[in-house]
Order: sequence, then C-alpha cells, then structure tokens
Amino acid sequence: MDKQQHAPESNSFFDDEAFLDSLTILLCHDEITLKTCAGLLTADDFKPLRGMNWGRPRWIAAELALSHWNRHREPVGKLLMASTLEYATSLDLGTRPIKELKEYVDKVLLNGRPAAPSAIIEKVTRFKKDRLKAVALDEMREQLATPEGLSDDKWREISQRVLVSVDGERHATDYLSTLNARLERRARGGNRVPWSFIDPLDSMIHLPGRKKLGMFLAPYKRGKSIALRWLAVAFILQGYNVFYVTLEDTEEDVTDGMDSIISHLPLKNLQGFPKFLTRKFGRFRAMARGGLWIYDGSAHATTVSRIDQEILAVREKGFYPDVLIVDYDDKIKPKAKLDQRRFEIADVYTDLLQLLGRYNLFGWTAGQTNRGTEHLKILGGDRAAEDISKLQKVALCLSLGRGDWCDGSSIFLWVAAARHDTKYVGCHIVPDLERGLIYSRERTRKAERENTTT
Repeated sequence: MDKQQHAPESNSFFDDEAFLDSLTILLCHDEITLKTCAGLLTADDFKPLRGMNWGRPRWIAAELALSHWNRHREPVGKLLMASTLEYATSLDLGTRPIKELKEYVDKVLLNGRPAAPSAIIEKVTRFKKDRLKAVALDEMREQLATPEGLSDDKWREISQRVLVSVDGERHATDYLSTLNARLERRARGGNRVPWSFIDPLDSMIHLPGRKKLGMFLAPYKRGKSIALRWLAVAFILQGYNVFYVTLEDTEEDVTDGMDSIISHLPLKNLQGFPKFLTRKFGRFRAMARGGLWIYDGSAHATTVSRIDQEILAVREKGFYPDVLIVDYDDKIKPKAKLDQRRFEIADVYTDLLQLLGRYNLFGWTAGQTNRGTEHLKILGGDRAAEDISKLQKVALCLSLGRGDWCDGSSIFLWVAAARHDTKYVGCHIVPDLERGLIYSRERTRKAERENTTT
C-alpha cells in the first residue's frame, strides 16, 4: 500500500482514514456534499500520511471527483473507474499502483453510502471555515504591521475572499466558454431519465429529469396511487432509490400494492399464497438495483418541510434517495394558511420543486380532477381541481381518462402538459387493477389487436 509523508492537516479529521474514505465516497456520489464542501476542499487535503493504507488511490479518487464536479456540476459516480484509469495511463503509473487504484475505486463504488453524512459535512465545513478565517486574520495582522496599514479596501477584499470561499456554491456560469463541458455531459448520457415501463407511453415521450416534477391527473378512484406505485417499482428496477411518501393510504396499503405488482397476485390472494409471493419477491430483489423506503404520513398533517426532515433522516441511515414520490398533492399541508386554497396549492408546489432541487431528485405526485369528469376520455389541464397553475409548475402532466377499449375499462393516457416534450398526444392502456397493475402488457396488446381489426 502507499506510504507517503504528506500531511496538509495534522491532528485533524483529515488524519483519520475512515473519515477520509467516507468523505471520498460522498464526493464521488452525493451532490449535497459537493455543493457544500467542494469549494472548501482541494486535492491536497487528501495527501496521505506515512503508514496510511490506500493513500495514493484515495488522493487520486478525491482529486478526480472534485475536478469532475468543478467541470460538470454533477457527481462523478460510476464514471470514476474510467476517469482513474485514464488518469493513471496519462501519468504512466506502474502495474502495482494501477492495481491498487482499481481496487480502491471498486471499494468506493461498491461500498454504498456512509451513514450520518450531515456529520461528515458539518465537520469538514466547520474545520475548513475556521482555517480560512484564521488565515484571513493572519493576513490582516500582517497588513496592519506594514507602514500603509490595513486600508478599508484591503479589509473588504480579504473579507470578501473568505466569504466567497466559505459559501462553497458557484452562483454563475460563463455559457460561452462551457460548450465542451456540455458536449461531454451529453455524450456520456448525463441527461439520462428513467423509463416508465409503460410501452405506449415510453414510445411517445420521455419522463422528466432530475429536479423536475411529474404528476398524474385523474378523477377519484381512477388509479392515481396504482400509477405511482407502478413508477416506484419501475424506478427501483432501473437502479434508482425511491423515497415514497403516502399521505392517504396507509403503509400497509402501499406495501400490499407493491407486493401485488411484483408477484402479479391479486390483492385478495396475497395472504393465501405466501410461498409463491416469497419466491416472486426473491426474484424481484435479485433484479432490483435500487431501493425503496416508505414514509406513512396518513395519520397526521404532513408539510413539505416534514418531508424534507424525513429525507434527511433516511440519508443519515445510509439511504440516499434519487426519486421522491408523494401520494398525493392535496394531502400536503401548506406551510401557512392563506385566504384561498389555490394559493396554498401554489406554495406547496413551489416548495416541492425547491426540495427536488436541493436533493437532486426526480419527483412525482398526483392530483385530482374536478367533479363530473369520470366519463371524459381526454382530461386537459383545465380539469385540475383547486388550482390550474400547478400544471405550470410541473414538467409533465399525464391524465388518466376513460378509454374506449374494453367497454370503457381501459385508460386513455393523455399528455396534458409537457415542458420539454410533445404534449396533447395520448395512448390507450389496459390496467389489471386486481393485481395493482396500471398497465398490463398482455391485455393492452390484445385490446390493441381487437380494436385495430374492427
């Protein structure tokens, strides 16, 4: 292992290998850590002490993670292996250093996420901010000792420099000089979004990206919750961690619905076929590349602020959400009581979008249509209950109308609003509500054949 004698921060958290490993993992994967700490850190903070294990590999991994963030404003993630091998080749490192580097990157990528990330972030920011302030005070003292003294302009310059460094956020980007970075991001699939696993829908449009909100719009009991659970299962299979907030149904209702989707067992048969369900669940768990945590807020009023607290709580346990699903919007309590309900709904959606932005999440929720819309095939945005302005805030709104197929038991998915894709297009799907499936591939294809030939 590497044993070098560089110690930029003696007697600090940066002497602790476990702390350095946890921080490196966060820098490789977690946008919140990067937003908070990247401006305070340099690669030199990871120079190893004599006797440290993984000294050089950790140093290189941290340097590449910080460099990738500064160029692309996103975590390096699983691109770390390719970046480290390219870096090692450019330096013409020997066989043993390259082997150690690959082993460490495997360790970082496969080690999940450390628990208590806020404690790690707090330690880094407190230590580095105190160091920056101490350096600034020394500079001011030296300036005071000169014949010219410490002028107001110099005082302002030193203070402003420290404040900018402490802030840690870059507030503006030079568009004209960053084309290459944008080309690289697009070439490596930096705009990747999940699939819905609803074939006719995926052939028409793309789902919204991170920091954007999608919603299902439907009459009462049309399948909004089933659609959200379907998306949760689809996202898990694609490697995304889902944080599911249920505000109407209980946690038992949600987990029963998930079990039904996974096993294709009708809800009423879940109790009678435990071995079959266990076998199906085992297969799903082996295929799943993401995870699911459920927060049950059905028994009490839940605000967006409370959802924020719950996300922080699961992050502290080592679960880092990629997706937030809230079932459903009307059950979210506004942060303040306003004169009209539509103003409260507008505030709720604004807060939700800010929450998605803070944690770099994909977001989905559901909304209800006005009364008397149960028979309609196409449900436009003007059918939204309470406040139509919510459609101006979402990136995609999919309405669930009454389809023409299967004697009206089909659903007509209509793109009622789309900020970045085609809108005012639709498709028929046939659900299997007994099994919790908003989309049955077999039933839909059968109905499509029947309606094509007639």
